[in-house]
Parts: sequence; C-alpha cells; structure tokens
Amino acid sequence: MDNSNLLTRVLAAGLPLLVIALIAGAAGYVNKKADHAPVPALAAQDSGPGGVRGSLQSVSGDDMTVVTAEGESLKLRLLPDAQIEVLTPIAATELKPGDWVNGGAIPHADTVLALVGLVLFAARVWWGRRGGDRSLAAELMGTAGLTLSALAGWIAATGGLTPEAFWVWGLNALFFGSGVLYVKSRIQARRAVRRPEDNGTARFAVFFHFLILVFVVLLVFARWLSPLVAVPFLLAAVRAAHGMRSAPEAPFALRRLGWSEVALSLVFAAFITAGFRW
Repeated sequence: MDNSNLLTRVLAAGLPLLVIALIAGAAGYVNKKADHAPVPALAAQDSGPGGVRGSLQSVSGDDMTVVTAEGESLKLRLLPDAQIEVLTPIAATELKPGDWVNGGAIPHADTVLALVGLVLFAARVWWGRRGGDRSLAAELMGTAGLTLSALAGWIAATGGLTPEAFWVWGLNALFFGSGVLYVKSRIQARRAVRRPEDNGTARFAVFFHFLILVFVVLLVFARWLSPLVAVPFLLAAVRAAHGMRSAPEAPFALRRLGWSEVALSLVFAAFITAGFRW
C-alpha cells in the first residue's frame, strides 16, 4: 500500500470523529451559560504579588521563605488578614467529612464518558462475534461508540456534562447510525436484483429513517428540541426514500455516495449547532 492510499484511509477514518467532536463542541460552546456573576476587578496594588504558591522553607513570626514551582525563592511578610491554605499529602483513608480536598481524582464527567464507552465497546465485541464484524447490529454499536466524541467535545467546551450533552450524543448516534444503515441498504439493494430476498432491507431502511424523523418531530412539539434540529433528519429521510426507490436501477459509485454522506453530515452539524443555540 503506497503512502497516498494510507493517508487517504487515515483521513477517512478520522474525519467522522472530528466532525462529531466539532458539532458537540460548537453546540456546547454556544449553549454554555455562566453560573455565577463576574468577579469584580481588584484594585491595583504595589505591595507585590497578590498570591504565591510554593513550598515553605522557613517561618519566623510573620516572615516566611517560600520556593515556587519555578525554583524561585521568595521572602514574604504576612499581613494580619492574610489567608493561607496549607496542602499536605495524605492517603485517601485519612480523609474525613469537612476536609478541603485538592486531589488528583478523575473528574466525574470523564468517568461517565469512560463507563459508557466500555459498555458500548463490550456490546460491539459481543455483536461482532455473534453476527460478524460487518453485521448491522455490530456497526450500529460501533457508531454509538464513535459518536461518544460528541460527549468529549461537550466536556471540552463546557467543562462538564449536562442533559443537553446527552441529547447531542443521542442525536449524533441516531443520525450517523441511520447513515450506516442507508449505505448498507444501498449496497444490498443492488444485490437484490439477483437476490430478491434482500428487498426487505430497503423497506426497513426507509421505515427506520422516518421512524427517527417522527421521534425527533415529537420532541420538537414537546419543546424539548428546536425545530432546526429536525431539518437534517427530514433531509436524511427524503434522501433514503428517493435513494432506495431508485437503488436497483440507478448506478452509483461508492466514492460519490460517501461524499454525499459527508455533505449531509455538514448540514447536520450546522443545524444542530444552530438548534442548540436558538
């Protein structure tokens, strides 16, 4: 395999993850709300730095010597109302209620992301062994796992998980999962010319798209989602109905089919970002 083909495959594999993460990150950024009032600006002072963090070397009365993380040694004199925070490394078993903790625990949002990822990975492996790596169930589980980058993008943009983050992930999983089903159905529809038993796949693909569309529209009427979010799902449903209707007769190139999916994904990115902004 030459370098150009290898680079093309790497970019093709990474593009969906990048698009999903950018979708979630943009939606999270525009949806982020300040949960506290801005901190007032401090009056300018000429008495030196307002705060110092470092290792205490010596103390005598109100005078102390501190070495910062950069190795700088500072001699300081404490004011009567100065506040001091002392951090002492201890074991987790020594903690007690009321202690102020500044530790290296894994953030809760990252833990949730990791646990969901493990569950989806296990489901993907199980379905892959049962029905094959190319089975629809295995690929849908894989898509749900890949779209976890939506949660990662949201965490990066907002610093945590909110109910909106799971909406973004769920919508990504539904949209890209329906795209996987559509592409597989287009390929099987071509085979149905010689294997009529594959015709049911086309009908199921169209039904699945419109089922998702109805679900999203109901959420819009319940005012849980913006009407803008339903637009790409409507386009995907129309695309599926038209594509599957002409699939047996109309020739198509896989490359063209792939780029059309990328274009529809960009439309999805634009509308879902706008939908979570307004």
